[in-house]
Amino acid sequence: MPKIELMDVTKTFSEGKVLASDNITLTISDGDFVFLLGPSGCGKTTLLKLIAGLEDPSSGKILVDGKDLGMVNPEDRNIGFVFQHFQIFPSMTVFENVAYGMTVRGYDDASIERIAIEALKLVKLDHRVLAYPKELSTPELQKVGLARAIATRSRTLFLDEPLGKLDPKIRRPFRHELRRLIKTLGLTAIQVTHDQEEAMAIADKIIVMRAGKILQYGSPEDLYYRPNSIFVANFFGETNFLEGFVSNVTKDSCTFHLHLGGPKFEVKLAPGHAFKNGAQVMIGYRVEDIELIELHESMQAESQELDLEDKPKMNTIKASVTDAIFIGPSKRFIVKLENGDVIQAKHSSKFLLDIQKGEDILVGFHEHPMVFEYPDDLRKELSKA
Repeated sequence: MPKIELMDVTKTFSEGKVLASDNITLTISDGDFVFLLGPSGCGKTTLLKLIAGLEDPSSGKILVDGKDLGMVNPEDRNIGFVFQHFQIFPSMTVFENVAYGMTVRGYDDASIERIAIEALKLVKLDHRVLAYPKELSTPELQKVGLARAIATRSRTLFLDEPLGKLDPKIRRPFRHELRRLIKTLGLTAIQVTHDQEEAMAIADKIIVMRAGKILQYGSPEDLYYRPNSIFVANFFGETNFLEGFVSNVTKDSCTFHLHLGGPKFEVKLAPGHAFKNGAQVMIGYRVEDIELIELHESMQAESQELDLEDKPKMNTIKASVTDAIFIGPSKRFIVKLENGDVIQAKHSSKFLLDIQKGEDILVGFHEHPMVFEYPDDLRKELSKA
């Protein structure tokens, strides 16, 4: 399978006035399913086209298996495409659509039939070989597009919002079927999407882009639990950010002082951090990681935990519930901390204690938050654009 390397790749348009890809260096390993994710206009589609050879870089190199992509003829690049707009030939049957690429390349009839049927079996559409596009559902049309790309024996698959036109209820199971196909065939695949949940669910690696730059490249777990910036933390999931400063800084911990005269509590820091005493910081907690504790329950818990030395430390702050919103499988709480900060928490609506609007509670924060240096432009960092 191909290894793809980008070396200081820049792409500009309009005579250099528009910077779409900004000095990108990147390695995509053999067999990885990689997602390109970011706000509209961030450059992810341009990057996909550069890697696919549909656009030439303004500067820098793109290597596939060590070969300069610009030196390889388009017909020899061995790549397949699946787009949101299916581009299925309406006058051809399912079989003829899948066989088209092989016919153009001069495959013999026996090979065309064998490979086309194999591809249609993989997408579970071999029972519709004689059907025409007008007879197919939207998911079936997308499967035809996938089968056609698979049938070309491409080693790399490029997907541009391939599930964008599917109904959400169909889209969720279909994305796992897509991953199964890619892994079964051992392909290297690169997909553009706006759907963060989709990327988290099926990607091996995710590239987060903004303004033509790669902000972070890693596994879904890395991006969700170890984001390298406030922007990335805010882009994935729902995060509460608290402002303050740190003291008693060691190699792996510090004391965080909540602003506006709020309380302080102990938090852990990542290895190799660069924080100094007095540094202004922001810490982040996912909404699902916030514990809400009824006051009478907290007194019982305090007496029970005295002997549990190995239990993870929970920092608690006095607060009041300003709203409790039922949203089906979960319940969302708007909570005002004693220093005036407002945060949100989300928990199962079925098993949660019956905490009501207006109730005084304790809020529990675990000791492993995301910790960031306070940015020069907080509004920009918190923007998802």
